[in-house]
Amino acid sequence: MTVAAARGASLVSVRKLRATALTAWRSLAIWVGAAWADGAATSARPKATVAAMTEVVRYRVDKVRSPLHLREKIWMRHRILCSHRNMRPRSRRWDTRDVSLPIARIMTVCTGNICRSPMAESVLRARLSAAGMAGRVHVDSTAVASSEVGRPIDPRAAAVLTRHGFDPLPGHRARQVRPDQLGQGVLVLPMTAQHARVLHRLVPRGADPAIRMYRTFDPGVAAGAADLDGESSDWDIADPWYGGAEDFEVALAQISDGAEGVVEYVRAMMES
Repeated sequence: MTVAAARGASLVSVRKLRATALTAWRSLAIWVGAAWADGAATSARPKATVAAMTEVVRYRVDKVRSPLHLREKIWMRHRILCSHRNMRPRSRRWDTRDVSLPIARIMTVCTGNICRSPMAESVLRARLSAAGMAGRVHVDSTAVASSEVGRPIDPRAAAVLTRHGFDPLPGHRARQVRPDQLGQGVLVLPMTAQHARVLHRLVPRGADPAIRMYRTFDPGVAAGAADLDGESSDWDIADPWYGGAEDFEVALAQISDGAEGVVEYVRAMMES
């Protein structure tokens, strides 16, 4: 056998080994998920709570910004589950006291997920925290386009957030929205009418997320609106990416003006 043939055979063997290993890890992931679901189903917790815990796991694993090996994701899933069940990792004992589970999710959406939507994410997190709802609502942000995927928040957006006392999201990396993220119980807040139209086309059959333009939560805008669930370019938050620092100030002011309305809407949704 020639050296080239030997190398080729070696590569084939390595690929087969890797494929076998990945299959084994996937099987383990399914087994771990099934075992947890069985344990949760036999507990005294209501089904709605179990569903909320499952959503926490799915959401937080999706938030990982760097590629992880499958086994690391499985371990992360285990740790998250344990943290929300007041358990020690690898322990089946739990304490049902003082368990706070998220029951709502907000997703802000813009073009590239480097300016407006992460700014809105940061502002909403701050307002929800001030309202005592931080542990009950998860806020995320995505893009309708893939052009900026993997990039950090725009430095100008980070700077304006810092100037106004908001988290500049140093660990943020742009992500494109996926259809499976547009599920039941998600409040999706597009920055423009064009974003809203794209999102409506992505909604999977049978899903019914609440898609509503962000600025319709601004009392000044809502007062003159006939249909708050509609799509009007008059409600757009202009893209500051093409401008300077003053354009980012305007965008942040528009986002801040609608933030309290979003908080009250989510509070009412949670209490209904």
